[in-house]
Amino acid sequence: MQLVLTAMYLLAFPRIIASIFRSPCAENLKEILNPASSITLPKVISDYLTNMGAWIPNIKPGKATIEYLTKIQASICFLGGVLLSILATSSSMLDHNLRRVNENFSVGFTSVLIIVGLIIELRRSYQAYNVMPSLRKVLWRYDV
Repeated sequence: MQLVLTAMYLLAFPRIIASIFRSPCAENLKEILNPASSITLPKVISDYLTNMGAWIPNIKPGKATIEYLTKIQASICFLGGVLLSILATSSSMLDHNLRRVNENFSVGFTSVLIIVGLIIELRRSYQAYNVMPSLRKVLWRYDV
């Protein structure tokens, strides 16, 4: 949840600065970080890939790449919105049911996000600890 809040504040900060100072640089930064203007991002990525001489496998460079990236961006945004709405709805239903059972206990949306983040972080830590013994053997083998 901290990452979501931090990202929201960082994206809102240029808008606040632009409204206070009305400088062209701040206005430009505000436009770049505006989620509504993220439609131009696939074109920028496509141009960057073309300049590097890179490409997406099975996708032609140029207009086909822009269309592909736009489609991927839209599907990711849609899927993320659906998953967040499921999470918000389920946490609201859980909160409603828990309030009925116990009046002093409730679970909010942010609490559920924090719990999910904690579970993911614990899982990553567990996987890292499982890799450590084999990593020690490899480092010992090469006298590091």
